Amino acid sequence: MLQPKPNGEMAQAMRDLGIEYEDMFENRAEFVKRVQRKARELAAQLDRKTPLADMEHNFKAKALKNKDAAAEAEEIFTGILDLVVGKDPEVLVHLLNKIPTLQTMIENEVRGMAMRESQSQVLSKRHTHLLYMRLKKGFDSYVKFCDLIYSEKYAAIPAKSGNYSDDGVTGTKIYRIYVTGEEEIMFLNPWECAHYLGVEMSFYLDLIEMIKENNGKIKDFVVHLEEVPR
Repeated sequence: MLQPKPNGEMAQAMRDLGIEYEDMFENRAEFVKRVQRKARELAAQLDRKTPLADMEHNFKAKALKNKDAAAEAEEIFTGILDLVVGKDPEVLVHLLNKIPTLQTMIENEVRGMAMRESQSQVLSKRHTHLLYMRLKKGFDSYVKFCDLIYSEKYAAIPAKSGNYSDDGVTGTKIYRIYVTGEEEIMFLNPWECAHYLGVEMSFYLDLIEMIKENNGKIKDFVVHLEEVPR
């Protein structure tokens, strides 16, 4: 009886999306239903308005009503003014060049906290589209295999095109996560990767931070990151 290779591309894609795949050759029709159900779920996420911007908007709206936070922000701002006022203009020119870096850092902190507070497993549309394409690539090979070996024809996952660049709004990075134990497995989905590693997280960057803080050693696994270029 055929068995899927744990580190094969198809098995990795299924694991990355939380799809049971051990019976993919024995119970083909049921396996196909599971894959197509997940594909429809991802497609629906891609068709919806991105929730990331809403999370940030709601977090900011709540923060602006916090009088204690407003008072502390005013205190910090006053301290910055005290440091800047009266400085040599040439020093201020150099400072101007550094302000965008400070602004970006603050924006990323706000966005990250907005996502943490939402306690949602939502990913950016770009991230979701990468998972969709991985699922499609793996399943396309499976469909061809079933046609060749079993003379069974299954519908392929349709292509999904569009402008899925909402992570540019949030500044969120996407990583390929390579986990080496008995074999090397690549994850794009941080939630499924955390489950595989046996760790808990509230926000998807929690896993990235955990990997970096532990120098790539999580329990009995060696983990390394590769940022997905835009």
